[in-house]
Amino acid sequence: MTTDSARQSTSGELLRLWTKQLIRAEFHGTKAGVAWIFVQPLLMALVFTVAFSAFARVSSNGEPYALSFLAGYVPWTFFVEVVNKSSRSVISNANLMSHFSFRRHLVVLSIILSKLVDLTVGIVVIFGLMLWYGQTPSWRIVFVVPVLGGFALLAAGVGLFLATATAKYRDISNLLQPAIRSLFYLSPIIYPIETIPDQYLDGYLLNPIAAFTVGIRDSIFRDELRYPGSLALAFATSIVVFGIGLAFFSHHEADFSDIR
Repeated sequence: MTTDSARQSTSGELLRLWTKQLIRAEFHGTKAGVAWIFVQPLLMALVFTVAFSAFARVSSNGEPYALSFLAGYVPWTFFVEVVNKSSRSVISNANLMSHFSFRRHLVVLSIILSKLVDLTVGIVVIFGLMLWYGQTPSWRIVFVVPVLGGFALLAAGVGLFLATATAKYRDISNLLQPAIRSLFYLSPIIYPIETIPDQYLDGYLLNPIAAFTVGIRDSIFRDELRYPGSLALAFATSIVVFGIGLAFFSHHEADFSDIR
């Protein structure tokens, strides 16, 4: 076996090991165990349905509010979890990085893969709830796969960038949560895109999270993607963000061994 082949084999084993550990750690100590991954999105759907549909009377544009909410909340949760955990990944593994030689991006990649499990289960919950409401998605549901892929690429790019930036500048972590909260309300997660006035819509959809969220809802509930131009721009933004994040991470990767 060549040196490159051995390195790839070792990297693959490390990636599988870390991904499994992250998945197991998520359910360690919870009585519900693996079932929690199914229960959690349903509980959140119940809470937000009562709060925003029953009390605040937030429209869901004809769809059951629980379905509309989950279609936005499940991908959003994936994005936030990847960004939060990735931003702390280099610092959390500083001791490992200072003593062992391995490809550092595997730490972030294992986080993304572990959260893809949650994302997949969340989508299954949405489909199950659709059957509960007597709805059948059209063949255009296949579009949800590339749209989610673009969303995942965006999360990976932001995660790689923040993993590096937080390791170098610890104060960034203090700004992260306010930024995430702002993005939550600036994206159509608890409300439909129809609530945005037409004169602000083009600017609003420059937010790639908003464009991806609408694209996901359209793929699940509609027969067309209503804003293909905005969705294409969101994909382009994801590619650029991922490229910047990966380049920034790779450029400073050698410095991670000195982090304390």
